[in-house]
Amino acid sequence: MSKIKKLQINILANIVAFLHVVIVGVLLFGWSFSQPYILIYQVLLVITLVTELYFHYCLLTKWEFSLRKKLQPNLDYDYSFLIYYVFRYTRIRVNSKLLEILSVTFLILSICIQLLIINK
Repeated sequence: MSKIKKLQINILANIVAFLHVVIVGVLLFGWSFSQPYILIYQVLLVITLVTELYFHYCLLTKWEFSLRKKLQPNLDYDYSFLIYYVFRYTRIRVNSKLLEILSVTFLILSICIQLLIINK
């Protein structure tokens, strides 16, 4: 693989990772958005919950790491964005089942709160 191709793959993987961070930020703080941006938050909540329940991982994470594995075939990765990056930067191991339970619980509660607000 040429250096240019490797650079392109790395840039694309970094763009996907950045997009992922932005989406996580929206999921955490989207409740504070005003109209019409609150709709983006609500749609992201539902899409994220459906993909988490159906695939048990985020599609952006799979895409990012399929790109990274082209550059680093031995990359140890279990389809969890948070687990990978928490360990990479802190060397703390997060239990994947606990993270999945907390994520789904957060998403369901956030959707319920949004439904209560809409129906108010």
